[in-house]
Amino acid sequence: MKKIMILLVAMALVLGVTGCTKPVNVPIADVLAEVKEAIKAGLLAGGSFTEEDLAEGLPGLVEGNMLEDDLMLFVSDPDLFEKELISAGCILAPMFNVMSDEVILLKAKDKGAVKELQTALEQEKKNRLQQWESYLPDQYEKVKNTIIKVEGQYLLYTTWEDPAIIEAAFTKALGK
Repeated sequence: MKKIMILLVAMALVLGVTGCTKPVNVPIADVLAEVKEAIKAGLLAGGSFTEEDLAEGLPGLVEGNMLEDDLMLFVSDPDLFEKELISAGCILAPMFNVMSDEVILLKAKDKGAVKELQTALEQEKKNRLQQWESYLPDQYEKVKNTIIKVEGQYLLYTTWEDPAIIEAAFTKALGK
């Protein structure tokens, strides 16, 4: 009888803890700020840039809004991203077509939209692999290491020299 009571109490505790977790609701701008700080820290640690160099933004990158801007300027295929599935989204993309660095942050409108947006990000990676395969081999290697991550209704796509830095910033911004 004691064993059954202990088991019931343990199950109640587990269910109580899991039932109390609140859905994350972090503004996408805050997630982007955390990611940009991580990128900046990485550039400073690399020694090629100073604080002064980075005062006006991240070199070689432009920032876009996935809902307001013309996606043709940022992604491989704008039709991949159905805007009605996106609650908020932003992108960091290269100014010039000589580097593959790319960060896409999305917040899905609801849980049902997450899978479709994840599929769009996976297709973005396939498109980028085709783009870079015969163009610049060093950039192709970066794209092969692209990270696509989903946390609740938030999605991350990152092609970077060390994408784990951006993934960690994404996770940190969401309080995970």
